[in-house]
Amino acid sequence: MDDALYTPFEAPYRMSMGLMALRADEWLEADGPWREELAEKRRLLADPPEEMVFTLPGADAGAREALHAMATHLAGQHGERYHLAGGALELPEFEERWDLDDPALEAIDVAGRIAREDVCLMEHDGTAWRLTAASVCFPTRWRLAEKKGQALDAIHAPVPGFEDKLARPVTRFFDHMKVARPVWRLNWSLVDDPALYLPKRHRKRPPDPDLSAENAGSRIWLRVERQTLTRFAVSDAILFTIAIHRWPLARLARLPDAAAKLAEAARTMPEATKSYKAMPNIQAAVLGYLDGLGGEEAG
Repeated sequence: MDDALYTPFEAPYRMSMGLMALRADEWLEADGPWREELAEKRRLLADPPEEMVFTLPGADAGAREALHAMATHLAGQHGERYHLAGGALELPEFEERWDLDDPALEAIDVAGRIAREDVCLMEHDGTAWRLTAASVCFPTRWRLAEKKGQALDAIHAPVPGFEDKLARPVTRFFDHMKVARPVWRLNWSLVDDPALYLPKRHRKRPPDPDLSAENAGSRIWLRVERQTLTRFAVSDAILFTIAIHRWPLARLARLPDAAAKLAEAARTMPEATKSYKAMPNIQAAVLGYLDGLGGEEAG
């Protein structure tokens, strides 16, 4: 579905923030399946299956600052798809025009609709960084309604090892992040469903008897989140964006080194992390497939 293929596998597996400096002109994406993803957002938001958008009281100023920054970036870097004029952002392919300062429009909702990225606004309330506004249409095994208004630690509480290894470094990074220094990172999962909207966890679902090493290449999907963090000068809010990239596992057939790293990462991952990532039911088939790629390359 995408031409670019991310392979962010650490072997052996290691839990880390993995932050990298982000060039300002590479902040938001408008390529690959851009049209498909924006159309899917509009379909989902027309009759939301659950809460996908919210803004807590007092968070609109930060959300609107983020919206303006996103609109300016998209029009400046992707002018073939976005036009900015008269305080409004136009998307000709969707015949849409969004007034960026219309008080009747929820800023975070517009921000989520104009970009392929999902968007989450984090603000400090004097005691902790909290999720104060968000538009999330493409979650990977989590529900926005369960994170609404939560602090960083609570948001990540289900992630095995986060409290012990990353809670303090992440909070420290948020506290000291600079306005002009955005960052990005990649996070990967293996799923048995290519859908963009994946809110449900399947850790207790019985194994699929038809899944095997022979068909895992087409039945299992590598799902990578391209995440960015940007801090804004006026509101002091931090915007967290998530773009979904997904490919059949078979895309690794021509990348034996990446396939080997993924196999080692899957093998060395702590059992609690395997469970969190819903790996037990697919691991045997995935490893069989990946090991077969290595064998074919060696032979």
